Amino acid sequence: MTRSHFYSHCFVLALQAVLVLGVPALAAIVKGPYLENVGSDHITVSWESDQTADGILRYGIGDLSQEVAVPEGSGLQSIPLTGLQAGKTYFYRLELHDGAFGPSLTFSTAPAGSEPFHFLVYGDTRTDHPMHREVVGLIGDRAPDFYINTGDIVEDGDDSDMWQIFFDIEHSPMSRMVMWPVMGNHDHRTNTLYDALFHVDSDSGTSRYYSFDYSNCHFVVLCSEEDFSPTSAQYQWIDNDLSAAQSDPVVEHIFAFYHRPSFSSGWHGSEEMPLAEYLHPLFAKHGVEIVFNGHDHDYERSTVDGILYIVTGGGGAPYPPLLDEDRPPRPDQNPHRQVFFGVFHAVDCAVTGPEVRCEMIDLTRTVRDTFGVNLGENPDPQPECTPCESGCASAAPTGSILLLLVMFGAALWRLRKSSAACLAIKAVRSRAVAPWSGPRRRGPGR
Repeated sequence: MTRSHFYSHCFVLALQAVLVLGVPALAAIVKGPYLENVGSDHITVSWESDQTADGILRYGIGDLSQEVAVPEGSGLQSIPLTGLQAGKTYFYRLELHDGAFGPSLTFSTAPAGSEPFHFLVYGDTRTDHPMHREVVGLIGDRAPDFYINTGDIVEDGDDSDMWQIFFDIEHSPMSRMVMWPVMGNHDHRTNTLYDALFHVDSDSGTSRYYSFDYSNCHFVVLCSEEDFSPTSAQYQWIDNDLSAAQSDPVVEHIFAFYHRPSFSSGWHGSEEMPLAEYLHPLFAKHGVEIVFNGHDHDYERSTVDGILYIVTGGGGAPYPPLLDEDRPPRPDQNPHRQVFFGVFHAVDCAVTGPEVRCEMIDLTRTVRDTFGVNLGENPDPQPECTPCESGCASAAPTGSILLLLVMFGAALWRLRKSSAACLAIKAVRSRAVAPWSGPRRRGPGR
């Protein structure tokens, strides 16, 4: 037996031994890491591994100098990070000792007070995965501080493979910013995985309806798939939550999110559910300004008693065929309709003090609709005036500016005139003192 044959034989025997002994594979991160529950001093890092392992979660501002031990475990896990600085960008990296070694990523905490920010809303991501990826591209382009999915995240909430596809497509944004979820009817199944995948900190005790604050805004997420009648626990929680937000002096804007729309001229419409009957009076009572829904796979804007109702369900769910984008299929169901489009899209909202400016963007990056609150009421910041003894102004008077321009022009004209005169004098002097060199010769033909 030659030496090469001997080594080949040994390799085969070693491989067979590994297969027979069943040596376990190294741990891998199959979902995430993804971010949840962002606040001014905290955030949660979640992931799913396919093998049992412990590890370290490293993080820090500009480095990875801080760390938290990851206890031994497998499957879905979460580590809350607390004591963070407000409005800062952190690096973080998840390291599992049994093999998985994630890349260095970043997250940003919420501001401590009222600061400008923007968030993105989309929904109904379900089954058209290429279009879903295109909408995720909009999230990357717009780079919001966080984003919200209005529900029907997957086709079947009990199917782990469908959730895996969703997390694969959304890996990039979910690893860098929080996606706040809304439970849709397709997510709400017999043994739904929604509750296991999302861990929302809320005094409601459930991830199906909850609220959070960010800057000068209050966000309340409701569940249209559970009882929301006036005698229900959810309704009572909504009433109390909105009342507290309305009385909070820091909160300037309140937004509500739930899956099935209260007002819609899409294929589903309101489906004769009393969402408008029960919830709209609560919103009007407590100063809710904008309501975001999904369910219908289109975009629609309505206004009812001064409250904006936005249907944004163009995140990747199948769209009904033969439907012109500007013609709703059931227009009689929503007399409050103002704008309707049947396109894949997302809605980007920028908040600056009292102003909320929202844009609906389609996959061509075209802004198809603009709406908001107090539009045009955010004045441009004025330059500061430095105090001086004789008084000063933040901008020079118009007359002073014109005088300066005239003086500058006159000085420039004098400079050019004097320069030309100097050149002429130099030329005359050079001709006067230059030695004579005889008659100039002309070339042939001249």
